[in-house]
Amino acid sequence: RDRLRSRGLGDVYKRQKEAWQETANQLAKLHLKYWGADRNISIYQHGSDLYEEKWRSIVRSNYFNQKWRNLIQKLALRFNKAPQVIGHGDAFPTNFLVHTGHICFIDLANVGVMPYMSDIARLTSLPSLKGDALLCPFKDSVLDAYYQVIQQRLELSKEDFLYDVALASFIEPVSYTHLTLPTNSRV
Repeated sequence: RDRLRSRGLGDVYKRQKEAWQETANQLAKLHLKYWGADRNISIYQHGSDLYEEKWRSIVRSNYFNQKWRNLIQKLALRFNKAPQVIGHGDAFPTNFLVHTGHICFIDLANVGVMPYMSDIARLTSLPSLKGDALLCPFKDSVLDAYYQVIQQRLELSKEDFLYDVALASFIEPVSYTHLTLPTNSRV
């Protein structure tokens, strides 16, 4: 078994790219299976609450509202209208194991109901701690793979889908940054 990796050469690089794309396919299939999920499904309440708290921490923050008020408003509007799905909730590359071409999801503690674009945004947009790169070295092809699976159900253009992902990409780093701000920066 192996985890999603971010570097490779030749055949290894090709297999890694395929593994990242297959992970996007599997996430999309999970999302389609539970498209339009009700936020009040009790078994997923913990993960749903965790995601909501990330979002609320940003909305309530004086710091972020002063710096990015327009973006926060766009996020709020879109997240309220976006289709809700049962998502992994922690779509970090090491939470997907690859074994003989099969993708296994692990660390399911944060599974919950959330906007459809949350998992794919996290998977493709987290920065690497090593330089200016992303953890996902195949962002465009991974987003393409996900979009190909959900496009008919989503009824959004590719451009609108990418806009949703860009908005959702703001949540993770900002919510963790907010947790480290001085107390007087928060509401």
